[in-house]
Amino acid sequence: MRFPVLLGALVVAAAGSVFGQEMEGEVKEEVLDIGQAKTITSKSYPLTAPANLNQLWLFRTRPNALFWITCNDIRLYETTPCGEYALILGDGLEQEEVCGARFDYSSVTHTNMLSVYIRTGRLGGGFVQCKVEAIEASRVPDEQSEEAGLSVYPFLRVRNDVFDSSEHGGPRGPRDTSCPCGWANKKLGRIFGGTETYINEFPFVAGIARFKTRHIMCGATVVTPWHALTAAHCFFNKTGRFNLVVGEHDIRNKSETPATQVIAIQEYVIHSEYDPVKFYNDIALIVVEQPIVFSQYVGPACLPSGQLSIDKEYVKIIGWGRTPETPNGSPILQKVNLKVVPQDLCKRLWDSLDPRQLCTYGADKSACSGDSGGPVVWVDPETNRYTLVGIVSFGTRECGNKIPRVNTLVSGHLMWIRKNINAHGPAFETCHKI
Repeated sequence: MRFPVLLGALVVAAAGSVFGQEMEGEVKEEVLDIGQAKTITSKSYPLTAPANLNQLWLFRTRPNALFWITCNDIRLYETTPCGEYALILGDGLEQEEVCGARFDYSSVTHTNMLSVYIRTGRLGGGFVQCKVEAIEASRVPDEQSEEAGLSVYPFLRVRNDVFDSSEHGGPRGPRDTSCPCGWANKKLGRIFGGTETYINEFPFVAGIARFKTRHIMCGATVVTPWHALTAAHCFFNKTGRFNLVVGEHDIRNKSETPATQVIAIQEYVIHSEYDPVKFYNDIALIVVEQPIVFSQYVGPACLPSGQLSIDKEYVKIIGWGRTPETPNGSPILQKVNLKVVPQDLCKRLWDSLDPRQLCTYGADKSACSGDSGGPVVWVDPETNRYTLVGIVSFGTRECGNKIPRVNTLVSGHLMWIRKNINAHGPAFETCHKI
């Protein structure tokens, strides 16, 4: 990838217009000595960048030095290859275009020159924050460093070996619940596919399937014998009949557990203020035609009794969603442990985040397509039972990348849940800590 003609082209583009579009252009020249650094950001940062933006920095340093650029925040609309939204880096020999979400970018030039070009398209949006440092040629890092992102987004330190120390399946905690809920069956059967998901391990997990099919299109959580909770977007603008599947594990196998029940959904209630763009109030209540039969293998999750303080706590997401090995969705129920990302930190990445949304993150792990509507649960240490704290809602198209995914915060919708359970189907009390 050769670079010599790029500098002139960028200067022209930044100073005028491209393809007939009026561009907002800035060109800055910087000379840095060894040890000096400069922070560069997209215009209006930390707010979103304006439309048709062209920003260009031209850096030079002494002949025996190089530039080290680290970026802890790159969020630009992702295409392959990068399109009108991109961060373009060049050193006179090579050029690289970066787009999508990156919080740990690091690169060193081959020369003592560096151009940094940020562009956005006609719709605007995007964020870039990078640091450019002049270094001695002998100080080239051995590895591409992630420390740039870790200082601003410490949740990136969560590694693959995290586990939930509250895995239990054992006795109750010091406080009781208003009715039996949130228990787990840890040692009822063999482990499938190398995962730690036992058959009927999580009695409260349910799936939504179209009528007369076994394919799980969304997850759900049982909360009473007549009701389950899911995401509003699972039913939004959809027609037809649906079933609620409970007590299931492997949708390919009809005999691995006798606990499976397939029950027709009588109605579903989508939150009246659901926003399909920003996913605000992404919650729906399912009412089944006949009651779910509770047993050791099928039962409800506990609901919060009020607001919870679970920032940086481990939570668990469970579902039949897509995995790297199963791009069309896993036939076997999967689980993953993630950490809750504090609201103020997550809002830097999702600027439209609502207080009634919950962010979760784990390195190379997340909910994915097909997990939508499923449970985000937390073991309450006072009850030693699983409490439904979130409903899987949305994230980037690329699952398992370095950006938190967003869930509906259940404690922010308790009044709506109680009101609609009483109004739709037989009135039942949900279970909670007492």
